[in-house]
Order: sequence, then C-alpha cells, then structure tokens
Amino acid sequence: MKDFFNDALKHGAILGVLMGLSRVYETWELFLSDTSGVSMLFMVEWLVSVVLFVTLLYRFTKSYSTRFDAAAGFSFSQGLSYVFVVSILAGIIVGAMYHIYIGVVGYSAYVEGYLQLVDEYVAMLNKAGVGDMYATMLNDIRTLVRDSEPQSIFGTIVSSMNNYIIAGGFVGIIIAVILSRKPEGEF
Repeated sequence: MKDFFNDALKHGAILGVLMGLSRVYETWELFLSDTSGVSMLFMVEWLVSVVLFVTLLYRFTKSYSTRFDAAAGFSFSQGLSYVFVVSILAGIIVGAMYHIYIGVVGYSAYVEGYLQLVDEYVAMLNKAGVGDMYATMLNDIRTLVRDSEPQSIFGTIVSSMNNYIIAGGFVGIIIAVILSRKPEGEF
C-alpha cells in the first residue's frame, strides 16, 4: 500500500504540473494574448495536452503494474484505483496552479480578455449574418462574466478535481482493461 501511494503521489504531481502548465498556457492564449488565429493554436495545444494526459496515465499505470509479478496478476480495480488517485492529485495541482495564475495576472485582466473573445465571436457571427440570432444570449454571457466574482481557491480546486476525475475515469477504464492480467494459473 505504501508503494501505491508513493507512486501515485509522484506520478500525480508530475501529471498535475504538466497539465497545470497546459491550463495556464491555454488561459493566456485564449484570454490574454494578442495572437491572431488563436483558435487553431488552442486546438493544437488542447490535442497535445489530451495525448500527453492519456500517454502519461498509461505509462504511469503500466509502470505501477510491473510491481506485481505474474503469480499475483494485476486486477482491473487495482489499475482503475491507481488512475483515480493520480487523476485526483493532478486535478488538485492544476486547480491550485490555475488559481494562482489568475491571481497573478489579475482577475479583471482575465475578465477583459474573456469579454474581448466574446466580442470577436459576435463580430464573426455578425459578419456571417447570424449575429442577431445570438445577440441576447451573448449579451447575457457578457453581463454574467462582467458581474462575476473571482472563484475561491477551494472552488477552483474542487472544479478541477471533478474534471480530472471524470477524464481519468473514462481513460482509466480503458487503461485498466488493457493492463489487467489474471494471476498465473487462473483461467
């Protein structure tokens, strides 16, 4: 059990820091940078982070599974529980990093960047001739964002944990199925 938590903490910390850096970069890219063509850049970065998340979860779980010899096997539940613990820790670290980043750049700068992105979408929709259909909804979004208060660090961490538990759960099921093996001599 000691090895389980030592490995899970180490791998969760590595995954959390990498995914936290990804989240910080995505936030900067979308809301705070002056980069044109940000949507394509965001999509590429998001795909890279998904591949990195899945690959690292698989490698970390596979590394943990090698601690169990053929006689003991490696059950589905051992793999899934390992992925869950790694994902929870990664979510905590991502949430903390994100909250600190928003605190450093300033919540008002984040909100202004978000509103600027909404304005760009409105201009794009108006150019396409469908802006009137979404005008009320987009104005409501602008009002909600402008009037919102910064989320507490606890709220940010819990939200991030939920996201990583769900993502880790879906990916973890597949990883646990792939890596599970019956004990030697069992059919």
